[in-house]
Amino acid sequence: MKKSLSKGTKVSPESSLPAISYYSNDVKNSSSSALGFGEHKGEKKSVFRRVVEWIKNFLLSIRLLLVVFLVVIVLVVLMLTWFIGNDSGTSAVSSLNRKLKNEFLGDLKLYLYSQFSPHVKLLEIYKNLMISNNYNFYSPIDRAHMYKDMYSSLKGIDCISFSGLGDNTGYNAVGAQNVYDFGNGQDPGVYELVGHDAKFYTYNVSGQNFIPSLTLYADNTNTDYWRQMNVSNPKPTWSAISVNTLSETEPLFFIAYATPIWRKKEFYYAWSSILFGSMLNQYLITKPFTKNSITLLLDADTGYIIGTSSNLAPSFMKTSAGFVRTTPLNANATFVADGYRALLKNYPVLKNINESISITTTSGGSLIDVDMDSYTYSKDVGGMNWKILLFTPQDDVLGDINIRFRNGLIISLSIMVFGAVLVFSFGLLITFPLKSLEKEIDNIARLEFSKIKTKKSRSILTEVSAIQKSVDRMKFGLRSFNKYVPSTLVKALLESSTEATLGVGEIEVTIMFTDIENFTTICEALDPQAMVNQLCEYLERTTSCIVRNEGTVDKFIGDAIMAFWNAPFPVENHAYKACKAGMEMIAALDSLFEMWSKRNSPLLKTRIGIHTGRALIGNVGTYDRMNYTALGDSVNIASRLEGINKNYGTYICVSSATYACVKDKLFCTPMDSVNVKGKTVAVNIYEVISFNEIVPEQEKLVSSLYQEALDHYERKSYDECLGFIRKIESQDERAYRIKPLKEKCLEILRNN
Repeated sequence: MKKSLSKGTKVSPESSLPAISYYSNDVKNSSSSALGFGEHKGEKKSVFRRVVEWIKNFLLSIRLLLVVFLVVIVLVVLMLTWFIGNDSGTSAVSSLNRKLKNEFLGDLKLYLYSQFSPHVKLLEIYKNLMISNNYNFYSPIDRAHMYKDMYSSLKGIDCISFSGLGDNTGYNAVGAQNVYDFGNGQDPGVYELVGHDAKFYTYNVSGQNFIPSLTLYADNTNTDYWRQMNVSNPKPTWSAISVNTLSETEPLFFIAYATPIWRKKEFYYAWSSILFGSMLNQYLITKPFTKNSITLLLDADTGYIIGTSSNLAPSFMKTSAGFVRTTPLNANATFVADGYRALLKNYPVLKNINESISITTTSGGSLIDVDMDSYTYSKDVGGMNWKILLFTPQDDVLGDINIRFRNGLIISLSIMVFGAVLVFSFGLLITFPLKSLEKEIDNIARLEFSKIKTKKSRSILTEVSAIQKSVDRMKFGLRSFNKYVPSTLVKALLESSTEATLGVGEIEVTIMFTDIENFTTICEALDPQAMVNQLCEYLERTTSCIVRNEGTVDKFIGDAIMAFWNAPFPVENHAYKACKAGMEMIAALDSLFEMWSKRNSPLLKTRIGIHTGRALIGNVGTYDRMNYTALGDSVNIASRLEGINKNYGTYICVSSATYACVKDKLFCTPMDSVNVKGKTVAVNIYEVISFNEIVPEQEKLVSSLYQEALDHYERKSYDECLGFIRKIESQDERAYRIKPLKEKCLEILRNN
């Protein structure tokens, strides 16, 4: 199918564009009238007049009136929403803080104090017994009196597990305990330590006496409380937390309170201890803050959990090696681990923080409040640096706020609907002045320009006046388009507010021609409607590639497309973008092949020719019917290159001029040097293969052979050229591309 512009072709309406030139250096006649447009005449106004007009337009603006009205409504809605939301939020948050600080944490601290204060009181009793009775620590008789008195003092204080008195050697001690009955049915009783022998006695209730039960090896000097007392200036203190593994279930925590005793300048010490864990956990479980919150008691010195309100964050994990202690990071509750991780991010060393802190973080898309408070028994007693951690999902505590906010939102929406009705009613009062424009716009839509009034009064309302001016611009634009063929609006022409006239300018462009392979044969085998439908699919895909790469679709010539780049608007790297569009066309059609194959439709393959050169661009035709198009040798060369594809079995053929512009980005294989019809100078042609970054190695190899063959051909070394052609035929799977060059060489050699 020939597409030379010298033979008349149909011009698609969509390709009719105004001849606006952006190339003053390239255009032979740079005046706008030479390119097809009249001069735009504007009225020159003084600065004062422009300011006065702007103020008048602003004050009479419908937009201002509507904006003021809407702003008032929105402000009212926002104020109501803010008051409702603020009241709900303040009330709920204040309630949360009161519960958290004053009730929950206060109750927990009181509970802890109730469990540990008996230790301090008991040791004061022991201290008074030691001093007032003047017991001889090393007398068996006095020792018996001592542990009987100690047993009597300890009896009934269940929160104390062990208690005792010891001397400054660490190897002599007596005490009472509430833990072990040794399976003999007696009450736990007392014990005494002499050297490394710890003798335990249970209390026989019926006989009112102590019965020896067990003797164990013990080294009291290895205990934490002994080491805290065995210093130069001992003070009352709590020991570090230890783990007692004698429990039948999971291990228990062990902590001791120790205080020094001075009698007649002789040093003694007293201690009491408690096995806790399940007791503390049970309290936390029965006293939840909210239904999903988790409370943890943390040993700040080690970071381990020592108390928990949930099995999702246990104090111990059972492994194959036994029980191991855990931190909040080991919690099965994700929001606890995430919350603790966020807390450590803000406060890396928790043990050095004594004040209460609160942060909010996210876990699984939900907001989590993390609160931490410190607990120690007393400022006067060392040890026990514990932290209370509370992890609370905000959904637990903000339920009331959400309900109130929803109610506020409903009220706000109601007000907004009422406001919208008012605005709509107010708008109806404004639309009446616009009725006069309705008939005019209707006449313009039908292109009945003779019915449009030439002179008409302007509205005093800014927006209505602006619409009238826009209608006038639309009228000028559509009148110009009516001199072409029926077409869509072009922004450049509408903005000029002038009519199009004949005129062209010479600029450098990249021109593309496409044609469907064997389309005539395909049409003969297809139902006309099916053929048209498939052709529309083809054109939709291919033209979108052109537009996406900033090309201008000039016209559709049956199944062929003519497009160009760099007009009417400048396009940077226009040759590259044209080639890229061609490559995208091939890829786009590949995606259509599968659909066409499924419905047994023929595969429409396109051949593409691209050339870069100077051409005449502008409005061509008659005064009443124009076409914005490209003319000249460059157009003919691009058209011939498209047709040449058939001879070489290729699909994208470009000229040497285009190749020179794209060779840094695209890999092209040289094909031949051909004489284009109407040109005396041969044109080197190339096939576009791919981007330089992804060229197949085999194509690089054969491309160099093609170049060698072409070089020898141009130097008239035809035998050498045939030698390289034979190499190509042995190495290139697509050696049919070299067939035309081979035939020319053989023809020349036969004639010579």
